[in-house]
Amino acid sequence: MRTPSSIGLPDKFEKWRKGQDSALKDILYSSDRFDMLTTPTGSGKSATYMGLTAVNGDRRACVLTATKALQTQLLSDFRAMGLVDMRGRSNYDCEIADVSAAEGQCTAGIWCEYLKVPGCGYYDQRRVAAASRLVVTNYAYWLYDEESRGIGDFHTLILDEAHTAPNQISDFAAVEVNERELGELKLPLPGKRSFKTWAPDTIERIERMLTAEDTLDLKRKKKARRLQRDLSRLCRLSEQDWVASVSVKPMRSWRWDLIEPGLLAEELLFRGAKKVILASASVRRKTLELLGVEQSVSVHEQASTFPVNRRPVYYWPVANVRRGMTEAEIVRWIDAIDWFIGARLDRKGIIHSVSYDRAWEILKRSRHRWKGLFLVDSRKMDTAELVRQFRASDAPCVLISPAVGTGLDFPYDEVEYQIIPKVPFPDLSSPLVRARQTRDRTYGAYSAMQTIVQETGRGMRAEDDQCETVILDANFGWLRAAHWDFAPRWWHVAVRTIDAKGKPPAPPPPLS
Repeated sequence: MRTPSSIGLPDKFEKWRKGQDSALKDILYSSDRFDMLTTPTGSGKSATYMGLTAVNGDRRACVLTATKALQTQLLSDFRAMGLVDMRGRSNYDCEIADVSAAEGQCTAGIWCEYLKVPGCGYYDQRRVAAASRLVVTNYAYWLYDEESRGIGDFHTLILDEAHTAPNQISDFAAVEVNERELGELKLPLPGKRSFKTWAPDTIERIERMLTAEDTLDLKRKKKARRLQRDLSRLCRLSEQDWVASVSVKPMRSWRWDLIEPGLLAEELLFRGAKKVILASASVRRKTLELLGVEQSVSVHEQASTFPVNRRPVYYWPVANVRRGMTEAEIVRWIDAIDWFIGARLDRKGIIHSVSYDRAWEILKRSRHRWKGLFLVDSRKMDTAELVRQFRASDAPCVLISPAVGTGLDFPYDEVEYQIIPKVPFPDLSSPLVRARQTRDRTYGAYSAMQTIVQETGRGMRAEDDQCETVILDANFGWLRAAHWDFAPRWWHVAVRTIDAKGKPPAPPPPLS
């Protein structure tokens, strides 16, 4: 294939990385609407899918990212191609009040001259994006924009970090109301009524309020419009498609969660795009199943360019980790954690504890607890601040947390080993998880395997990086055997099984 720059990518992309050109060819010649692009960290997936937009130069394309940081990175890399950035209202200033555009009067349905004429940063940028061939935005804004379609329709939709797409839909679609906001708007409480009777009646009441003159101030108009939109989304599906829950602290509130994200994926996410690329290091066919995709899918999997011996995943089944473990099992489990740490006191590591309770259990039982090694996450702590402390700490240091398995990178000597003490099955005490597991018996296994793959990638970010991972829960054995396809091939090749009575190999020399 021709060089990247010769097909329209920026000059910095001088040559294709291993597997990039073949993946791009496969997608170009694919006749399926959906293409699954499984690309390990370091494989350069952005150049692959942006290469597609360069070749298809007459077709509009939009890239969705999971975070604003990724959005910023893409804009930096591909601005020269004409890529335009679009974000939510809170990222722009309101021109007629000293607030962000998210607080402007237009959000309450009040006319503003800048809706039609230049001058507002938000609407100006939206007009630029609507007129552009290439746009990058984030899932949150794209889903919010579903009704107005303010940035227009696209031929090609690219879902970066596509493994997060089902949860992106679920989080957006969830509806929650509380008695205080309903009281402020003088609306009836749901009580024990079906939402099929309560929600339409409430929507009608809101519509009457919004059309009446001077009945609501700006703040309450915004709340009313947001509630009207949320309840309208609730009414798109039947009651059996939602899990309803009620909480009483700090005040009575009612919540509805979508059981199957795929039920709203077409209208909220895909939005009629003729070509949809799902790109991620861990996206699987099961991901598309959760998104309701039933038609043929073209699958493209790239091998990792990271040497296997620099990213080993040791499966060391020292105990069947569960509630009700015997004291002997707990001792054997903690001893394995301590041994792995003890052989690596010249470097930094992470223990992905699954829960806060497990984090404190590991700390209290570890023989290393008096050495000042540990930074332990808790429900009362700011995880971001704890991560900053960890990054700034010198070795030896161990972060114990259930909340750093995705979305964070710890390259080079920031983390050189990780411990997964328990298979991270989703919490069955959650009504939503129970409902999903009831409908799909493999949901918990898929969720656990995806989490493990993401966790192992936190400390391995480049070809010359290194990070060992050890999995201590014997449940991983049957999980991997029964659900092999829930993790990508590039990841499986790094897994090495260690005898339960043996020990993993000695660590490699530290990077620093």
